[in-house]
Amino acid sequence: MTYCLALRLDEGLIFLADTRTNAGVDNITTSVNEQKQSSMEIARNVENIASMAEGNNSAVQRTVDAVQDMERLAAALKSSVGRFKV
Repeated sequence: MTYCLALRLDEGLIFLADTRTNAGVDNITTSVNEQKQSSMEIARNVENIASMAEGNNSAVQRTVDAVQDMERLAAALKSSVGRFKV
């Protein structure tokens, strides 16, 4: 709310106003905009983390596949070598 006061003097008119309420609304608007920017930055960071997690998941799956291949090769090698006697 803005308060206004007018005084009529012999020398002329004096007008006074208090705009504290407008300043309060401006402060709220500024705070809301800052929160919006922060929220957008957090959302971008979460998206980056999700992307990195997907990349890690792919790397882990490739590692699992490689380990399974090595297990198959080890079993085949053991079978081949098992025929020989020392």
